Amino acid sequence: MTEVRLTSAGPRAALLLLGLGALLAGWTWHTWPDPLVDFGRELYAPWRLSNGEILHRDLAWFNGPLSVHANALLFRVFGPGATVLFAINLLVLALTTWLLWRALERMAGSFAATTACAMFLAVFGFSRYGGIGNYNFVAPYSHELTHGFFLGLCTLALLDDLHEGRPVLRGALAGLCAGLCFLTKPEPFLATLLAAGVALLPVGRARRARGIALLAFLLALSLAASIAWGLEARVLGASGGWRSILGAWPHLSNEALRRLPFYLKATGLDDPQRNFMVTLVAAAATTLLFSLPVLAAGLAPPARVQGPVPRVVFGLALGGLLWLVSGAFSFWNLGRALPIFAACLVLVTAWRARLSPSGRGACALAVFSLVLLAKMGLYARFVHYGFVLAAPSACLFVAVVVGWIPDQLSRTGRAGALARAGALGLLAAFVGLHLSHTQSRLRPLNARLGDGADRIRGGNRAKIAQEALTAIRARLAPEETLLVVPEGVMLNYLARRRSPVPYLNFMPPELIMFGEETMLDRLRASPPDWIAVVHKNTAEYGARFFGQHYAQAIGGWISREYVEVERFGAPPLRGRRFGISLRTRRAGAER
Repeated sequence: MTEVRLTSAGPRAALLLLGLGALLAGWTWHTWPDPLVDFGRELYAPWRLSNGEILHRDLAWFNGPLSVHANALLFRVFGPGATVLFAINLLVLALTTWLLWRALERMAGSFAATTACAMFLAVFGFSRYGGIGNYNFVAPYSHELTHGFFLGLCTLALLDDLHEGRPVLRGALAGLCAGLCFLTKPEPFLATLLAAGVALLPVGRARRARGIALLAFLLALSLAASIAWGLEARVLGASGGWRSILGAWPHLSNEALRRLPFYLKATGLDDPQRNFMVTLVAAAATTLLFSLPVLAAGLAPPARVQGPVPRVVFGLALGGLLWLVSGAFSFWNLGRALPIFAACLVLVTAWRARLSPSGRGACALAVFSLVLLAKMGLYARFVHYGFVLAAPSACLFVAVVVGWIPDQLSRTGRAGALARAGALGLLAAFVGLHLSHTQSRLRPLNARLGDGADRIRGGNRAKIAQEALTAIRARLAPEETLLVVPEGVMLNYLARRRSPVPYLNFMPPELIMFGEETMLDRLRASPPDWIAVVHKNTAEYGARFFGQHYAQAIGGWISREYVEVERFGAPPLRGRRFGISLRTRRAGAER
């Protein structure tokens, strides 16, 4: 591993990556969120908080309090609007890319770092690989995940500079970032904490400085968590303050949640033997694929491949080969190899950390990437949760195949430049396949939902949701309440109509976390003026339709107390076609 310092390549890389980010943002403009799934929660909750309501008292929340309060503050300053969050998230994405570039440049050089970050933006930053949006950095399904990822990188960046002095200040600032990360989600915090432990382990060089920094880190982390608890406890009481700052941690021990088919499949535990074998096959296939450039570099005389022409031809040939054979296998499964790669990289960087200060930072980043992958278990992937969880390990992989391996070949007299060209060709084809798939998903998104600062693009669901939104705005007085079941709080936000109960969704996970009887009691105590029943097939959770296969008590209460006044699209909760039913209280219903 070479000791690489920041040079004038930094500004050039920044301009290139900013240009690429601008192109990708323009191409995917306002297609980032899903019209009804998840992202409505990321808008509705901050809007309610910005109007003076209280988390955990007026809104049921199962993540940490940092992101939702930060977004509420943005709404107070700039006014509510999806565009406000898009703009800030683009800024967070730019800073995240810079932190990744900085870490990778130190371990593999500016060219490898720039290549890895270009891949990061193209594959993870603005992606859309399924029928549902939200799995990108501009409109994430959970801001706690992207914010936690960013804060984790901030922590590692501060600790990577310990050998340059001021260990107390750097350790304290890193502890503050880690403390803020604790207020997001468990997975980025655990990754940050373990990676920070590697960076701060008081062994080897600068043992005393690291010991001092470790103490400052732990004190600052504890202080940040204590201040957050104190602020929440002032409003919610001591127990409520703990519940707020712990966020999702208590739910990790909920066996009923862990056993839902959705989460078993998301971690590969629905069929562990098969998924383990797929992981091994994917690792073998990836190794074989990227060994081709190395093999060619070892066999080709360096003098014969000095010019750019043979390198370009070789890179295009390998890229074309991958593109041609991609139809014979699911190239999505290449992500399955990442845990094995990340584990090997942890071992390699741990051994090499003795050789240079930057080696400790590389090892910490490798640990960070491996722990993030742990949430996906035996089902590591670039799609879905992988847009964040797989990103650092994928970037490290690029840094290795474009930076470390070609450099090592060149030092031993081999044609390292040829190996780099071949790896670039394979990566270009890989990125091209992802962009092509994203384009196929963007093509049908021609419908508009919302207006002004809240305007987004979607497909048929967005078109029907816009029809329902128009009717809701026309029929409901500003003070009337609206409940959307089982999912679709985006309608509440866009119509600026609040729900009378704190629950944002009524799907199987929420029923497990909060209890159906408790939720029904709140509905009876504060019945909504209107209800929108939105079609949602929740078979991925093991129960297909709300009110029929789960939530029968709540569904029965709605059927008895409310009558349909207008329908948009197909009848909801039947078959496959999407529709929304708008209902109002029956005459003579209980008050």
